[in-house]
Amino acid sequence: MVCGASDTGKSFIVEAIDFLLGATGSLRDIPERIGYDRLRLQLEAGAAGHSTLERSVSGRDFRHAGIYVTDDVPMSDDDTLKAAHRHNETDNLSGWLLNNIGLRGRRIKRNKAGATSSLSFRNLAHMAVVKENDIIKPGSPYQTGSTPELPANMPLSNYC
Repeated sequence: MVCGASDTGKSFIVEAIDFLLGATGSLRDIPERIGYDRLRLQLEAGAAGHSTLERSVSGRDFRHAGIYVTDDVPMSDDDTLKAAHRHNETDNLSGWLLNNIGLRGRRIKRNKAGATSSLSFRNLAHMAVVKENDIIKPGSPYQTGSTPELPANMPLSNYC
């Protein structure tokens, strides 16, 4: 949870975490970001254990290290993860994250007719990173069936 006084950067921190978990585009430019060109996220990801992800503020691919890397240590280009999801592959951020939570290679239903698509970590990201606008909405996305990346008025059980 990120908490603090108004106008202190909480929303930006959440945006940065989402960006480091594969959100597309570039990171929003704010005055406090001047002089910084990359972000790092240290995490413990299931079977992979401790890891560090690094990404340029302009987007694109990720650098990855299977250990915690401190800010003063440069990361190598030897282990990169592509930004674009590829089904059942672990050479991309989405596949690497899904592999570490036991969901690599899964498919999700797209509609009532049963059409499926490859499960991407971005399909799950809204459950891991909840933004301020989603918090202040009345009602639960589960109860209304309205979620950011799934059609409205369909129970979530239809997607697993």
